Amino acid sequence: MPIEKIQKLNVAQNVYTQLREMIFAGEWTSGQLIPSENALSEKFGVSRPTIRQAIQKLDALGLVTTKPGSGTYVCEKSLSPHLQQIMPAVCLEDNNIYQVIQYRLIMEPECAALAAAKPKETDIRELWNQYNLMTAPGVDIDSCVEHDIAFHNQLVRMSGNAILLQIQQILQDVLKRTITNLTLEFTNDSGIKYHKLILEAVQRRDCEAAKQYMREHMQDTLSNYESKYGTQR
Repeated sequence: MPIEKIQKLNVAQNVYTQLREMIFAGEWTSGQLIPSENALSEKFGVSRPTIRQAIQKLDALGLVTTKPGSGTYVCEKSLSPHLQQIMPAVCLEDNNIYQVIQYRLIMEPECAALAAAKPKETDIRELWNQYNLMTAPGVDIDSCVEHDIAFHNQLVRMSGNAILLQIQQILQDVLKRTITNLTLEFTNDSGIKYHKLILEAVQRRDCEAAKQYMREHMQDTLSNYESKYGTQR
């Protein structure tokens, strides 16, 4: 897309919008050095401070990074690091545990189905590894939760969906806190049963069974929570 001359109203915002769209359109790729402030100033027909203000906004959103003495580079496209900080805080509001379970009930069955579509042998081995560690004799709560989360993370990776994986990474602290609380209150016996059923379904590439067992797993968790606390906490 060609750079357009900027109207005087909302100049910095217009520059920022054009630069952002160029990055999203792939005209500047991850790791690429973008033109200097002087060059952009000439192309846009605006002052260097205006360009600098627009670049600072892109930097704040995690779209570019400026290296002193080197220039400004396009960052790897991912969800904003600031969103990674904000989301866990949002999920810590009242009633968060119930809503986290609801989120998992919506997302994880489909993710399990995707994981079962074309699993690699190395993926299956990693699922078994996390399952065996989670069920090892004498395993403590913290370790059990860590391997529980690792099991679900592996399924998300196997889905092949980069957006789902980024969301999963953002919610790691929230998931850990939620799963720990649920394990302490309700034990993980039902979860362990479903983990094995899901794993075996994925291993035999049965997408519908993997999806169904994951749905039952999340619904069982939700029902246990509702029976004790209702839908509010």
